[in-house]
Amino acid sequence: MTAVRQTGWKGLRSAALTLAVLLLAPAARAEWTPGVGEYLFPTQMPEAEACRIAEEKAKQAALIRVLGERLAVDDIEVCQEKSEDASCALGRLVWAASEGEVRALRGLHSATTATPTPGIRQCRVTLEADVVRWRGEPDPAFQFALILNQTAFRDGEAMTITVEPSQPMHLAVFQWLPYERRDRQVQRLFPNAMDKDDRITGRATIPSTDGARRYSLDMEFPKAGQAHAPLVSEYLLAVGSRKPIPFRDSYGLEEFKALLLEIPRSEARLVRKGYAIVRPQ
Repeated sequence: MTAVRQTGWKGLRSAALTLAVLLLAPAARAEWTPGVGEYLFPTQMPEAEACRIAEEKAKQAALIRVLGERLAVDDIEVCQEKSEDASCALGRLVWAASEGEVRALRGLHSATTATPTPGIRQCRVTLEADVVRWRGEPDPAFQFALILNQTAFRDGEAMTITVEPSQPMHLAVFQWLPYERRDRQVQRLFPNAMDKDDRITGRATIPSTDGARRYSLDMEFPKAGQAHAPLVSEYLLAVGSRKPIPFRDSYGLEEFKALLLEIPRSEARLVRKGYAIVRPQ
């Protein structure tokens, strides 16, 4: 997580590794299609974490059935999808780029069984997914880069985000925290009470030059979940748009993804970037 410190202002959080651009679009026609996902996990990993990953694999299987093999995962530098970093595996699945999105689920069933390998279990999830294809074409001239000062942070180290837009835009930066409560996993990092101007006209940093006098984005290893893990992966989700969008401070993950589906592809871009936070010794 990220502690945003003024002289003590806390409450915003961090993110984890993988750079990708996901083009946004209004929801189009939906297709219900089956999906199956399986995930092998060690006994020290909570079953709920493993089954969440299996669920995302089942969603991706449904997407591939409808859209074909058009999913992409980019720039994996820190996140290696090791068993001790379940948030990495989950993030790679949840934010894999594609030409559509899962809008709703039905008939979800999960079952956990032992495997022939001692200490290893398997969670298997079956479901039907309402797959939505995006309509329209993105504007290749409307894009931006998101750069972090580093890709792995120790507890207490500060993050600086650099934004390089191709055109003037309104920017909102969120964090997806896989270990948080599902109804508030997506939390807004920028704009905030000490950096209110979301209009970006050229190369800029978060905190801004003025904002850096008032606060910093300090990394904290999360207290919620991942108790067994030596590191966690979190994600920044940055939305650049031609017009200002009145985003709330926090969203559930599915609610946030549904909101993105309402934005025309030519009007906005989503850039995701992650990093790892190392457990303090």
